[in-house]
Amino acid sequence: MANQLIPIMEYLTPVALGIVQEHFPNTPRLGTRGTAVLGKPPVSEDFAVLRMLTPEEFASYNDAADQLAKFRAARQVIEIAYLNAKEFEKSIKDIEQSYSSEAGVTREWVARLAIWLNQRVLNFLSSMRTYLDHTETRLKRIYGDNSTQVADFKDATAKEYDGHFSYRFIYKLRNYTQHCGMPLGKISGLSKLATPNPDEAIQHSLDFFFMKSELLNNFSSWGKDVKPDLEALPDEFPLRGYIGSVVDSLRRIEEVVTRNDKAAMQPAVKVLQAFLNEIGDTKAEPCVYTRLELTMGPEQWQTNFDFATIPVDVIAQLVEA
Repeated sequence: MANQLIPIMEYLTPVALGIVQEHFPNTPRLGTRGTAVLGKPPVSEDFAVLRMLTPEEFASYNDAADQLAKFRAARQVIEIAYLNAKEFEKSIKDIEQSYSSEAGVTREWVARLAIWLNQRVLNFLSSMRTYLDHTETRLKRIYGDNSTQVADFKDATAKEYDGHFSYRFIYKLRNYTQHCGMPLGKISGLSKLATPNPDEAIQHSLDFFFMKSELLNNFSSWGKDVKPDLEALPDEFPLRGYIGSVVDSLRRIEEVVTRNDKAAMQPAVKVLQAFLNEIGDTKAEPCVYTRLELTMGPEQWQTNFDFATIPVDVIAQLVEA
């Protein structure tokens, strides 16, 4: 007969009644847990036990869950880069709306604006480089310096570097901002009548520029891959577009990394899927109870437990079609 999920209190009743003398509270158990909502009692039936795990099964669970946890943590770095890029684009729009809605522009307002925008650019530059450095280190640590995964990552980054000036320029710009100066070179504002009729509303616009002369004069390490293209640009060239283009490059790099990670993690995924299949369909969260004991409180029996979840969301990302 197949094992069935048994609510924890029902599962522990024989212990409370003294029917079971040896409970083994620290033996890992496969089961489910409910989700606590503030102000509402948890659904007790969601906290249930299926069966005990053997030491070998628990070791396989730990190893597989650890691999998926590292994958999830690695994804945080690229997501931070994406968030910083979105924050930069949002800042541009917010600045434009502020300029359009405010009749006057003071020197202090412009100074704050420059700080605000430079902060967003610096955040993206830092997170981009962090993603690239962390990913290469992680792949070497997990798969080895001479692995296919590392070689594919290097090929992907080289392809973006060689094929896209925006990627090369932003990659070098991070070094420029770290040692020499701020990225934003000039802010240009324009106000004009929409039509010849002076009673019509005035249209306001802002543009943000890199200054080629500043970039070249203040930094000598642009390199042969960037400097000629940079020299060919107008002295004032727009800030917009470059970060968005680099985000596209990062997505293509991450696709290569994720594809290789996905293939390498299939054994771990299958281990956890086997546990999920055993639990079956449930609204509760699959988990492994690492401690489950019953103690007598002031008025009634109390359950105490520790658990580790089975990362269903990460499994869904990694399952091969």
